[in-house]
Amino acid sequence: MCALKPWFSITMLSVNFALMCLTEMFWTIFENQISALGALIKERGGSPELANMFTKLVEYYAHYQNRYVKHTDKLIEQEIEFVIEITSVFMKHVVRINPQ
Repeated sequence: MCALKPWFSITMLSVNFALMCLTEMFWTIFENQISALGALIKERGGSPELANMFTKLVEYYAHYQNRYVKHTDKLIEQEIEFVIEITSVFMKHVVRINPQ
């Protein structure tokens, strides 16, 4: 886990901000129904496998965020970049298939 380094609180804010953006996007588009996300992927021509994988990854992501970011300061330094990048990938894909 991260020893409290000078940049750590800024990093935690960045990760929390990414989580808030993704949460707001999902709430606005899907009313926080993850299953609706899979349905949208299929409806827009995505494979059932991608829809299922995306939905499952979002579920794991939410669990990870609740355990290591949202309610604690247990974020593991080596995982910070991955968490920020996967947040970006989720958001870009949702925008790509739902350009409204």
